[in-house]
Amino acid sequence: MQEIQFIDTSLRDGNQSLWDATGLTTGDILAIAPNVEKVGFLAVDFISNSGMETVVRYHRENPWERVRRAVQAMPNTPLSFGTTSRRFIGFKRTPDAILALVMERMKANGIRRIWILDAAHEVASLLNVARMCKAVNIPEVVIALSFSLSPVHTDEF
Repeated sequence: MQEIQFIDTSLRDGNQSLWDATGLTTGDILAIAPNVEKVGFLAVDFISNSGMETVVRYHRENPWERVRRAVQAMPNTPLSFGTTSRRFIGFKRTPDAILALVMERMKANGIRRIWILDAAHEVASLLNVARMCKAVNIPEVVIALSFSLSPVHTDEF
């Protein structure tokens, strides 16, 4: 019999999708963390670039403190940070040195899984950020491959 494991996305996707995209406070997350931990998820997609911005902008909380406290509350469940390969908090292109620092700080604050996507399908950018993650020993790096059906997105592309 093969084992099926689940990755929870409610703390990230649900947090961004519900409540006018302003989401849960750190206190809300810590209140449900023991139950999330008991489930035994393979991982929890916990926070993203825009999620960190929301924590600051709407809740006036420290996003790094949120990460640290959630890691402490769910020590057996790897928490994920989701990022694009070109930005961090905001929609302007972020220099590689800043992205590398972000990955180092994610690791230092207890994030054990990073997933990377690039809506522009820039594979070189995806690989660049994956290398940054591996350079700081993030245990699991996931590249989200996306596709589009359009005249531009051909097999050759």
